[in-house]
Amino acid sequence: MTRININLEDGLPPVSFDLSNNDVIRFCKFMDEYNMAMKENEIMKKQIDGLRDQIMNLPCLDQPGVERNSQIAYKTGHRDARHAAAELVAMIEAETKNESPAIERDIPVQPKLITATREDFDDTFECPSCAKRFSSFDEFDFCPWCGQRLDWSE
Repeated sequence: MTRININLEDGLPPVSFDLSNNDVIRFCKFMDEYNMAMKENEIMKKQIDGLRDQIMNLPCLDQPGVERNSQIAYKTGHRDARHAAAELVAMIEAETKNESPAIERDIPVQPKLITATREDFDDTFECPSCAKRFSSFDEFDFCPWCGQRLDWSE
């Protein structure tokens, strides 16, 4: 029999137990597999980290020679596609972190006006929760970066 001591780092004494030689081999194999899975999870988190920002910053260039209504429809479609993709990334991020949305994020807050222009859709706002910026052209109910519910009332 082999005595195993594991410090759970919870401020209490280590957990101790005895294992037969065969069980020690099984336990060590399990721990190796667990550690490998944790490393793979960290790699995946790093790959996902920043992906949402990249999606939300995809440029929406003006289409020369296209009438204004078509231009607005194009930009709206581009915005909706970016937001849908960013939401998918946010869901994956939450699943990999085993998080559920914070209740505080469900309480609507007004975005902070950063720059105002003559045209409504060009105003720049900042999310009060994460300080990320977005255009009023992209007016939506939730911050695309952190999921904070937004209140657009005056």
